[in-house]
Amino acid sequence: ALMHSILSVERKKSLQTWVLLLALVSFILCVLGTFLVRSGILTSVHTFALDPSRGVFILSLVFLLGFYAFIIFAMKARFFINKNNFIFLSKEGLILVNNLIMIIVCASIFVGTAYPLVVDIFTQDRISVGEPYFNSTIIPMVIPAIIIMGIVPFLNWGGANFDKAKLIKILLLSLSITSILTAIFFLHYNRYNFYGFIGVFSSSWIISNVLISMFYNIFKNQKIKKSLFINFLYQFNSMNIAHIGFGIFILGITGSSVWQDEQIKRMNIGDKLYIKNYEIIFEKIDMYAKANYIALSGNFKVLNNDKKLITELSPENRVYPITKKTTTEVSIHSNLIRDLYIVLGEGDKTNGWTVRLYYNPLVIWIWIGVFIIFIGGVVALKNNLKFRYEKIY
Repeated sequence: ALMHSILSVERKKSLQTWVLLLALVSFILCVLGTFLVRSGILTSVHTFALDPSRGVFILSLVFLLGFYAFIIFAMKARFFINKNNFIFLSKEGLILVNNLIMIIVCASIFVGTAYPLVVDIFTQDRISVGEPYFNSTIIPMVIPAIIIMGIVPFLNWGGANFDKAKLIKILLLSLSITSILTAIFFLHYNRYNFYGFIGVFSSSWIISNVLISMFYNIFKNQKIKKSLFINFLYQFNSMNIAHIGFGIFILGITGSSVWQDEQIKRMNIGDKLYIKNYEIIFEKIDMYAKANYIALSGNFKVLNNDKKLITELSPENRVYPITKKTTTEVSIHSNLIRDLYIVLGEGDKTNGWTVRLYYNPLVIWIWIGVFIIFIGGVVALKNNLKFRYEKIY
């Protein structure tokens, strides 16, 4: 919300007070997040370096910074108030609507995280707020934001040169392409799920709208002076790059969440396990020692439908004699289509070992999407620094 509002400040000199408030809240929430994962107040795999005294210090820092910052904001905000009116069907109008949605989403996540802690402090009762709460509250609110994200590339600042009929035609084209891509995706995976439909449709909607807007901008005002490919490359500004990355990010999350497969089986050496189009053969198990741990390592061959060897995976169970701790080392094979995870559980040569096998589609596209968003940020930073340099010199 802060990043999008800054665009409105730069272009239209509006939302200045709002940007200041968002900057303060974003920083304070970052420090509050540090408190949650360092103080021991949360029990989670994401918490580490637990130290109650450190938590007290961080919480004191949150209150000190928050109180001081908001006092200054209350005193000085009136100097940044701008009474410019907004046109709804303009970039700044939809940015404001998206801002409101993002703030509601942030507040919902904050309530879901903090409410169990508050209940525990005041009533000594323990409750948990998990995945069902976040899915049922966040997803319905994010959908309008994604729809808006697909429309914004076709609008101008201040609503200038707005052609409603042309916008409807473009959006109908994008809706058709999005529907086709969604249908192809579901036909490929042959498994239907509501959240999967929302995720794939949203991802396709964002990416198709960005690509259509890029071609639209090429042909809108002038004839192609260079090759179509070169003109197309010129359209990769920071916004388009970041939005494409966000669409890919949504696709990766959807695939890895909705179409995940899992197999759990007790296996002896020589046994086989099947998942999707793969055959997993338990070849052998070895024990070896390192400087600070002793490891039990399993060897699994992964074959495809043609009995061709894809990879060998070697999950481990490690015992650290000094600390008397046991850890499980997952073995992973990744490609652009899926990740294969194998976890070696407890067992022995007589009764076999418990083996967990996970097939997670499109996981790598989460990281690819994040990297593309990062590239969009770098492009925006480069352009902004160039603008500042030219303005000064």
